[in-house]
Amino acid sequence: MARKITIKAFGAWVADEANVVDVLERLAEQHLHKVATAVKQPYTCLYAYFDSTPELRARYEAACRARVSRRADETQDIADAQEFDIEQARE
Repeated sequence: MARKITIKAFGAWVADEANVVDVLERLAEQHLHKVATAVKQPYTCLYAYFDSTPELRARYEAACRARVSRRADETQDIADAQEFDIEQARE
């Protein structure tokens, strides 16, 4: 758990909606651990913040779904780009 001073500083940081939007945009690209490091905020504080209300939880989950969807699309694009010869695979 973060120290009281850290929690207070986090509270001031997260009060700026631009910071929240930045985290959510980054979550669409990478996991919360990496986002926390990138924005220099404690993971435990970020996770607790996004889990604190149903609205924030929904925003967090939407960003995570966007990341999963983007990765699925990228995987499908890679698979579609590969030519697959079934006869060659059997050899």
